[in-house]
Amino acid sequence: MLVLGAANPLAGILCLLFVGLPIGALIGAVILRAAVSMFNSLAGVDLVPEPTMTKAFGMMIMVAISNLVIRFMASIILAGPSGAEVPRYLSSLAAFPFTFLICSAIFSSGLPTSFKRAMGVAVCHTVILLLVLAVLFGIIFAVATVGKLGS
Repeated sequence: MLVLGAANPLAGILCLLFVGLPIGALIGAVILRAAVSMFNSLAGVDLVPEPTMTKAFGMMIMVAISNLVIRFMASIILAGPSGAEVPRYLSSLAAFPFTFLICSAIFSSGLPTSFKRAMGVAVCHTVILLLVLAVLFGIIFAVATVGKLGS
């Protein structure tokens, strides 16, 4: 199996672990801080304290690792005893309720708030993440479309 086209799969995995995970966690930490602000503006009373950048970074590292483990377990369960190939989106969809609850539990323990409020922050986090991804894919689609029109 080749990871990122690396000749050595271990090098690709180490690159993802030591480069991709911190960058993704930093982006997630910024989105988490925005999600807390969004939740506080929507909730009005009993505000959730906004985490520091380092605390948000640590929570996002834990969320990323737990999501990886849960999605891996979901793909093993969906593959069954025959070991059939499972599409990544299918294992992600099957694992979403569990990853959402684990994410809420991490937010509840990292932010001094109740589990119910942490679930609200997780919903805001998911909404902001989906909006960011939609904008990113829209830009990629526009660039690809303009590139095809020019040739």
